[in-house]
This record gives sequence, C-alpha cells and structure tokens, in this order.
Amino acid sequence: MISDAEKFKSSDDAFAKRHEQKQKLEAYVASVESTVTDPVLSAKLKKSAKDKIEAALSDALQTLEIEESSADDYRKAELALKRAVTKGMATR
Repeated sequence: MISDAEKFKSSDDAFAKRHEQKQKLEAYVASVESTVTDPVLSAKLKKSAKDKIEAALSDALQTLEIEESSADDYRKAELALKRAVTKGMATR
C-alpha cells in the first residue's frame, strides 16, 4: 500500500499543481472581466488597449476550456493576460 502511494505521489502532485494554477487563472479572469465591463473603467481605456485585453481574455478562456491544459499552460495564459492588462492600464 505504501509503494502504491509513493508510485502515485508524482501524479497527485502534478494534479494538485495543475488544479491550483487553473483556479488562479479562473480568479484572475473573473477579476479582469469585472474590470473590463465596469462602465467607469471601461470608458477610461483606449479602444486599442481594451481590444488587446479582450483578446488576451479570450485566449485565457480558451485555455481554461481545454481539458488537457497543463499547469504551465495555465500559468502562461495568466501571464499573457496580466501583461495585456498592465499595458492597457498604463496607456489610459
């Protein structure tokens, strides 16, 4: 029984890491959606910046829909979305 636990430990760790990254991305996507749809903040964004943020948001949502996405895929999608939001907010 102990050998079985040791054998599955790495797959359990990978699953936990993947799940944690997915939750982080989901939370950030919800936050960005809330920001982009806020009429006050949305009015302050340039159209080109808002379009880039929405494109990155769409890519992140697509990553979330793919069942086989790895923790690294989720992390990359979150970083890309963060970059788009940071650049978009800086050009207000």
